[in-house]
Amino acid sequence: MFTALYAINIKSEEQKQLSFPMKDEFDTEPQVVASQLTWFRKNSKENTANVWVKADLNSQEHIWIKNVDSAPSFFTRSKIYPRSFLNGGNYVYGF
Repeated sequence: MFTALYAINIKSEEQKQLSFPMKDEFDTEPQVVASQLTWFRKNSKENTANVWVKADLNSQEHIWIKNVDSAPSFFTRSKIYPRSFLNGGNYVYGF
């Protein structure tokens, strides 16, 4: 199984791959937290998972939390900040 996260510009329909899982890994449950994108990466053969983070569309992805059982839920006090990550709100996520 192979799934990755993509940013899709809804005006131009341009797609940009954001995550690059290896063979037998899949990325799921993306969340925007402040200006960061987080997601849950599972390995189907090893039954392990990590939480990954990416600071913006052009930054390098990296592991944030290792060996977790399920994807965390992130909450903010009063605001959700998807536009800062998504360059003015022209992008939506897909996988």
